[in-house]
Amino acid sequence: ILSNNRLKLFSPSLLQINNLTELSLSNNKLTELPEQLGDLRNVVCLYVSHNMLQSLPRTIGRLTKLRVLDIRYNNMKVLPDSMSELCSLERLQAYCNELERLPEGIGSCSRLKVLRISSNRLASLPVSLGNLALLETLDVHNNKLNHLPDCVCELTGLIELHVGDNDISYFNENISGMTKLQTLKANSNGLQCLPTFIDSIKNLRYLHIRNNNIRTLPETMNNLEHLQVFDAKNNPIHFPPREVWERGLSAIKAYFEEIKRSGSSRSSRLKITVLGAESCGKTSFIHCLTKNCVPEKVQPTIGIEVTRWIPVEDPNMAFILWDHSGNPMYDSTHQFFFSPGSLVFLVVNLAQYQYDDPTSYHTCVGKFVKMLRQFGGESVIQIVGTHADNCNINDISNKSDEIIRNIQADVNAKTKDFDHRINAAREMVELFQRYQKSHNHSEVAPYTSPSPLSPSASEDPVNDVVDLIRKVKVNQPKFLSNVPKVCGKVEMTGIRDFRRILFKLTQDKKRYPTVELFLPKSWLELEKEVKILKEESSVPVIPLQMLVDIAQEKDPQFKDKDIMEALLYLHMTGEVLHFVGIPGLKDYVFVSPTWLIDVIKCVINPSLKYTLQTGSGGDSRMAKTKLASLWQKFNMDTDQYSLLQTLATAFGLWYPEQNGYVVPTLMKPQAWRTLLRT
Repeated sequence: ILSNNRLKLFSPSLLQINNLTELSLSNNKLTELPEQLGDLRNVVCLYVSHNMLQSLPRTIGRLTKLRVLDIRYNNMKVLPDSMSELCSLERLQAYCNELERLPEGIGSCSRLKVLRISSNRLASLPVSLGNLALLETLDVHNNKLNHLPDCVCELTGLIELHVGDNDISYFNENISGMTKLQTLKANSNGLQCLPTFIDSIKNLRYLHIRNNNIRTLPETMNNLEHLQVFDAKNNPIHFPPREVWERGLSAIKAYFEEIKRSGSSRSSRLKITVLGAESCGKTSFIHCLTKNCVPEKVQPTIGIEVTRWIPVEDPNMAFILWDHSGNPMYDSTHQFFFSPGSLVFLVVNLAQYQYDDPTSYHTCVGKFVKMLRQFGGESVIQIVGTHADNCNINDISNKSDEIIRNIQADVNAKTKDFDHRINAAREMVELFQRYQKSHNHSEVAPYTSPSPLSPSASEDPVNDVVDLIRKVKVNQPKFLSNVPKVCGKVEMTGIRDFRRILFKLTQDKKRYPTVELFLPKSWLELEKEVKILKEESSVPVIPLQMLVDIAQEKDPQFKDKDIMEALLYLHMTGEVLHFVGIPGLKDYVFVSPTWLIDVIKCVINPSLKYTLQTGSGGDSRMAKTKLASLWQKFNMDTDQYSLLQTLATAFGLWYPEQNGYVVPTLMKPQAWRTLLRT
């Protein structure tokens, strides 16, 4: 073993050791190996990774007993054709070179079990590769393949296949013959879909397809009985809905099984998040948009107001508008209600906005842009200019152009920052790998390989880090480049035009694939029952078992576990609230989320903040009697009162103490310091 010795030349004395069976020269500075290397006929393992080799000697084919060849992290562009004579070779590691092709006769290495050739420049693979009947692991990720070659599909004994970071747009039908395949990694390609015949790969356990352009998943996935891990992050999948597939395999399978049992129906809806600074006109704008008239009186939004709007132009379409308060005290709570893929109206009071004033831009626009970048992944943001009637034409034009210009500059800067981070991450992780390899003196075990059943152990931390940054970059919100102007006076200038803009936006299936969803009929029936409860009953929260009984009375075949899946979907879309992870709440369903929001508002109300901070103690401690009086108008029974206390404590809205509660969001800095000391 001569690894880690900074050797620049191959020692001729090594050629005199006739019985040499293992030769380790990794982590040196060798630029070539002698042709006489082929005379070492008894060598079984040859390790020459992490050098500066540009080729292997042509005599390498004489090493007919060679079983392990490790040449990774060199500068090789081609391998000698004599490689085809390595009749005993079982493991070839040639990744992180500059290989542009493999020897045509590679298929003659009939005992080859592991072939790792990732991070090279391979645009094709030799046809003879399909002859490797014993091959179990093939890793060709991070190359230049634009399709999955037929020769790969002929490897019917393959257990692991890694083809990520190429440019493969589809899998051909021949892949269905790879019945022994257990791990398929195809991250970061251009895949448009998963084939319906994916279930032919009956032993598939681990399927990784993140960072592609897949929009639908085939129902045949349910036939993959052994599938344990499914990673499809960063795909624009809308069938099943995001709220389903992001929760993993069990949710996907339950969705498809319920569609098979009860059938499916179309559901069209879109969540719209409405943000803006104080007094920007959000609430008036929403009223004009949804009611088609000017409001007589507008009260400032406290916390969040939720409006469900079914436009007369399309009775089958539902918009759910979440109006977030512009009061800065609520800024930190907005993130909890953002949903990926939603439409965002960022409302700006053009009369209030000051041209060429960075502070004004930050207050009216910039802080929300930053917030959306951090928490509003994949959302589409439409700037809306209000109070246009209080500005002259030149002001409107100049302010609108500046807002879009500043946003674009911010987006461009962030994009450059992401690119820099991707490059830096790749360089730093590779340097770390080299350092680690050069100090631990470790070699690849001659006859073993990483288990294909260990998906959590990353074999490629470089691409894992880069993928993470790339995912954040790709998932950034998209800002539309126009600023529609509206006015809330009698003539409602711009409102009707904006409605047309909104309907045009939602018809863009590429931008909003989730507007039109196909859901199990049983889920939609449950949603109808919830709406009936809201309309016909004044009870905002009911026992879970009561809802289960209602659902099963309507559909006796609707199983408990499937009802829970439907309920979780309704929770994620905001139709109900069901906190399954909080003891004391999991057995109840809030069928009226707006009621719960109203109740919480009483606690995080600016007027309450004033009352508490000017009262005795002035430290935002709230007596139990004060809470009872705040909630008196809701006519709660004992169970509801207890539930809300549990919820508020679980979400950190307050912390109980002997005679009352401490409300963190209403505390002065001095009170925080006092609390921390105690």
